[in-house]
Amino acid sequence: MGYGSASNENLTSASIREAETELRRAIAASPLLAPAYATLGGLLAARDGPSLEALALIQRAIALDPSAVGHQVTLGQVLLMSGDAAEAQRVAERARATARTATERETVERLLQAALDRADRPR
Repeated sequence: MGYGSASNENLTSASIREAETELRRAIAASPLLAPAYATLGGLLAARDGPSLEALALIQRAIALDPSAVGHQVTLGQVLLMSGDAAEAQRVAERARATARTATERETVERLLQAALDRADRPR
């Protein structure tokens, strides 16, 4: 996963738990800190698989900062993990409209292509 994820194989379970604790503290101290919600949601999804909590955290980040393409990409990636390629595609299409930089556009296009590829696969 990209932004907001913990898919790095070098992370130990202890460091992941520590990151989760620190992110939860950051949210408690600053409830409007959108990146903390997105990062925690991505971390939980990478560690435990997609869950309602992970999705809710990422959706909260988007509600706090709808223009942050990284939060939308994280949501799309978690939706792909959950098998919801159609919703991931819709998220990518919305993110495409808000992408401002070449890097954001490229990242969104990769997400969109992954969603389209997944949607084309027979179940």
